[in-house]
Amino acid sequence: MSSPSSVDPMEFFVEQVAGDDVTARVQSMRKLKMIGDALGREETLSRLIPFLNENVDGDDEILLSMASELGKFVPGLVPGPRAFPIITILEQLAAVEETVVRDKAIASINVIVPFLEKSDAPALLSMIKRLVNADWFTSKVSACGVFHTVYKKLVSSEGRREMRSLFKELSEDETPMVRRSAARNFGPFVEMIEQDHVISDMLPVFRALCNDESDSVRQLAIGGTHSIAKALTDPGINSDTILPIVRNASNDLSWRVRNNLAKGFSGIVKNMGVKPSDMGELFRCYSSLLRDNEAEVRAGAVIEIAKMTQLGGSNLFLTFVADTLPSLAEDGVMEVRSKLAQSIMACVEPSICGKLSDTIIVKSFMPIFESFLSDEYSEVQLHILNNLSRVSHLLSKMDGIVNKILDMTNDKNWRVKKAVAILMPFLAESMGVEFFESYLLDSWMKLLQDRVADVRSAIVISIIKLSKVTGPAWIHKEILPRTKRLYANSTSYLTRVTIIGCYVSLASNEVTHRQLQEELISLLLKSFDDNVPNVRMISAKGLRQFSHHCDDTAVVMKIKTALTQRIAREDDDDCKYFAQMALDDIVSFF
Repeated sequence: MSSPSSVDPMEFFVEQVAGDDVTARVQSMRKLKMIGDALGREETLSRLIPFLNENVDGDDEILLSMASELGKFVPGLVPGPRAFPIITILEQLAAVEETVVRDKAIASINVIVPFLEKSDAPALLSMIKRLVNADWFTSKVSACGVFHTVYKKLVSSEGRREMRSLFKELSEDETPMVRRSAARNFGPFVEMIEQDHVISDMLPVFRALCNDESDSVRQLAIGGTHSIAKALTDPGINSDTILPIVRNASNDLSWRVRNNLAKGFSGIVKNMGVKPSDMGELFRCYSSLLRDNEAEVRAGAVIEIAKMTQLGGSNLFLTFVADTLPSLAEDGVMEVRSKLAQSIMACVEPSICGKLSDTIIVKSFMPIFESFLSDEYSEVQLHILNNLSRVSHLLSKMDGIVNKILDMTNDKNWRVKKAVAILMPFLAESMGVEFFESYLLDSWMKLLQDRVADVRSAIVISIIKLSKVTGPAWIHKEILPRTKRLYANSTSYLTRVTIIGCYVSLASNEVTHRQLQEELISLLLKSFDDNVPNVRMISAKGLRQFSHHCDDTAVVMKIKTALTQRIAREDDDDCKYFAQMALDDIVSFF
């Protein structure tokens, strides 16, 4: 019997894929790249590739794996100048009936083509011709997907002209599936074409696809609007050619067309670079999509509000968008309200949209904030709560919103309470420390004891912001006495762990003054005597974290002594382990 090292990988592979067990054949094909690596470059080119070229048949799952694996051969295993034989195999796979196999073959072709030599361009053009002129529609559908990579590889003007003509032929094919594929791939292809030819050759194709009798073709074609606008580059030409297409699409009888337009509207406007005089017309079209009868269209348009506002400015927002917001905020479809909540919070994020003044934000968004904080769906509430800190400087002008937040500290949904816990320090910053002390402090302490870990963790996170807003002296006076009493009286070790987390966060904070820091360390050391091992373990972890930030040798030596004594008498292995880690860190740093 031969040893494993003497087994020829090629013979092993052929034996596996020729067997009767379909599962074994699929598994073998999934290891095609591994087989190629084992054979090496020359053996792969001389034996494996020819074998695959002659055996493009079998179960669809096997062909899918082959199409996927072949795309991984280049450039690592097979260099680009020698990779065209792989394209020949993938061309066969691009013609099979199963859609997922064809799609994967096209994807692999598009990966490999950029690595091919310029001298391979005529052969690539011949491949395109064979696919386009095939009898069965599947090859034509696949051909549309490789036009953009092959066109870029071509250098001859005649070859490129021929490819533009072939694409036009596909866009007029009698089979809707072929026209759909042409519409889907129009965008990537037109971006590769020279501007003069875009106007003369591709613009008529685009208009025809946008006016196709099949709404599925029009739907896909409108998705390429931003690409042709980008390819045309000239604002004047875009206004004359693309604007009418956008206007017609916004009134199309098919909601799918309007939906596809709505979802990419800001990309179209950005790439068009239209004259200011035409921006109003685009916003008028956009406004009609916000008022559309179909919820899917409204949802698609709503998510674009922030980007459109950034592109158009506050005047166009007030003229065409602001009036639609109240009805959208009361939309009967939750998805629309949810996306509106995301969009209006994006409108107050300077990195996304910096065009709206505080006055406009308060006037246009405050009623929506209040409405959404009372929404029956927590998803809508959370989109507001999780981002309300962006307008914390305006909360003093939004009494209704503050009252809503106060009510939400007792919400049944833990995610809502978590968001409120993180937001509380921002309320203190906006409304003042006295307001926090009078109205929020008791709720803050209650959330510290919440039964959900994420809510308690939010308190640990937010205490840093709270200390920066209120100052260490206030923390020392108001928070520490309450947490000390709670720690002493609590029967829940989880609450004690949360308090320790707060102490660690404060002790490690650079703004904490020395007196408070020393008391926090004393409290952490005292927690070493807790009767629950988990508490002692968290204390050890906390002291280790603090030691990384402390430059006071006396304090560190105090911690070192306490850790040494704890290790000596600790009977829990986990506690001893983390205490030893903390001690080792201190020894290494000091």
